[in-house]
Order: sequence, then structure tokens, then C-alpha cells
Amino acid sequence: MNARTRFGVGVAAAASTLLALSACGGLDSESDDGVSGDKVVTVGVSSIQSGPAASSGLSMKCTVEAYLEAANKAGGVNGYTFEVISRDHQYDPSRSANIAREFVGDGIFIMLTDGTATMKAALPALEPKNIPIFATADGAVFTPPEYDLMFGINPDYGREAAGGARFIIDELGAKKTAIAYLNSEAGEPAAEAFPAYIEANGGQVVASEAIASTNIDYTAQAQKLKSSGATVVYSFLLDTGLAALQKAADSIGYDPIWVSWFPAFTPSYMELAGDLAEGTYVSQFATPLTETSDPGVSEYLEVMEPACSDYVTSQAAQSASSFAAAIVEGVRVSTEGDKELDREAFAAAIEGTDQPFGLTPSVTWDDTTHAGATKSAMYQVKGGKLEVQTEYELLPETK
Repeated sequence: MNARTRFGVGVAAAASTLLALSACGGLDSESDDGVSGDKVVTVGVSSIQSGPAASSGLSMKCTVEAYLEAANKAGGVNGYTFEVISRDHQYDPSRSANIAREFVGDGIFIMLTDGTATMKAALPALEPKNIPIFATADGAVFTPPEYDLMFGINPDYGREAAGGARFIIDELGAKKTAIAYLNSEAGEPAAEAFPAYIEANGGQVVASEAIASTNIDYTAQAQKLKSSGATVVYSFLLDTGLAALQKAADSIGYDPIWVSWFPAFTPSYMELAGDLAEGTYVSQFATPLTETSDPGVSEYLEVMEPACSDYVTSQAAQSASSFAAAIVEGVRVSTEGDKELDREAFAAAIEGTDQPFGLTPSVTWDDTTHAGATKSAMYQVKGGKLEVQTEYELLPETK
């Protein structure tokens, strides 16, 4: 029985009664190991819960709460139960650092977060206390991990962008392309890897637009993309950014083929983009939710549909499900035989050659890498849903 199946046995017994965990309370008796005297494991979630990118952070928060409450309702794990506390870092590294320090004071066992820069900002507070961190951040920073107890789920962003370039060259046959990317640490790998792959394979990048996640007016960027003559635009923006750029392009009569990386496909994107989302290509690295016979998918739907229905289709929620399932499995394995839970044993329990947690069975954490997925497939928005266009395949290597 694999890790996903073992977790599902407990979830199935209680999925119909899921409730969100309280965001506070019960911390006075916490030990230095983040576990109270009555075996309550405190999990801290620091994510984007307000602002233009809030959908991804709220997806993480709801998913982690739902999965761990499911484990609680099923009777806990070897006598341990879970409590979640959460904070909004607003995609701001300084806020992330402050929250990490607060979490240390609160006595958390493990922290989850989103964003590369925000994860790095949290490490100085967590590392001295040997507190593990799970993060949806650039997979490149986990190979090798600069901190033994940090674990990722996202692919290397350079390879992700190269995968988008490969699809544009091989499947769309386009030669004149453009890229719009986040003007941040997260966007830098794409800004290098995308044009490198395109140009190495006979194409031309005729425009490259760096856009801040806080940008409001996309008219100028849309005009530059149109003037470049690009027939395909690769977007390395968040959900709100992609929708805003598509709207700006539509307003000036520019209608290229849009190809996007995985975080942009969220319920917020579909609502904001409306009809303009139709036909957009989006990469995905999680097991498709249509594969309901897959144990990870069936567990995910059982947990998420009653508790987090607004976020079921979000890639951020799907990634968070793998982290939450890994927490449950790590506690189960490391406390077998009445062993006491500690962080080092927990981290060792989730490493191995076959760790099919949640919806990302291609992710393996071992002693050389704690990075995320290495495979992806391309989907297309059709009728408001994603339809698969390519098989899952290894992302291209980059220099």
C-alpha cells in the first residue's frame, strides 16, 4: 500500500464531516519540537492571502487545513493530531521573515509557504531551530538544498520555461514569440531559459516584457507585444497578471496564442479573464483531476470538494495537497512503534525513492535533491476546463 493509499483510508472515513481548523489557540503547552504535551502538532502556514495574487495563498491555507482536519476526524495519526495557524505575508519577504519569527515563538513543528523570495526570507528564523519548511518555490533552490529540512514541490523554473518553449517550437510551430514574465526573483530563470531554448531551436524572441506582480495598467506592455509581431506570447505571470495582459491585448485588437506556466490557472484567472481564457495553453505537473481512479485524485476530491470547493482546480491547492499528505505520512512513519515525533526523524521519513504524496507522484526527495516535479504536460482551456494536449514528459535541462 503506497503513501497516498494509506492516507486515503483515514480520510475516507471522515471526509463528509470536514471543517476548517481554527487559526489560533492551544499553543501555550508547545515544546521546542512543536508538539504539545497532548500530542498536538502545530503547523504554520504563511502565504499570500490578500492582494492581487491572493488566490494561490488562500488555496494553500484551505487545502492544508482541510487535509489535516481530515486526519484529525479520522482519529489522528499514531495518537497525534494537528492544528494549523496561518498568517498573510502579502508576497512580501520582510513580512515573511517576521511571520517566521512569530511562528518560532508560537512553537510550530513545520512551516509551509509560497514564493521563492518569501521562503528564503523565512529560513534565517527556522534553520537555527531545525524547523522544516515546505514551499512552492523555484525547484532550482532545492538542488542541493541549502538547508536539509527544506522541501519543494514546483519544478525548476528555468526548466519549466524551457518546457513552454519546447511546446511552442515543436507543437505550435511558431517562430516569432514573445515572453511576459514576473519582474522578480521567480521570473529571472524564465527570462534566461525561454529565449535560450527558442533561439537554439531556430526561433526568435521578438519581445521580452518584465512586469511587476503589483502592476495595474498593462496597456503599454500589450502594445509592445503587438508591435513586435509575435504570434505566440509565453506568460510567466500570476493569474491576475495573465488575465489583465490578455484584456489589455484584446482592447487593442491583439490576439496571439497564449501559453502559460502552471500557477496562472486558478479560479480567479478564469473569472477575471472570462472568454479570453478560452484557448489558452497551460502547463501542469500534477496528476489530472479527471483521473478519478488514481488514489491521490480520489482522496483529493473527497477532501477538497466539501471543504475548499472554490479552490479545487487551483494548481496551488493541488501542490498544497501533496505537502499536507506528506506531513501526515511523515508523522505516521516516524512515530511507528510508539516513537516520539521529532523533526529530524520526520524529515528522514519523507525521503526515499518512491514518495507518491498527494497529486504529485513524480516528486522524489532524496539526499541529493529536495526539489519538485521534473515532468509536465500541456493543457488547453476549453469550455472553461483544462483538456490535455500532450503527454507528461521530462522538462528540458538548462545550463
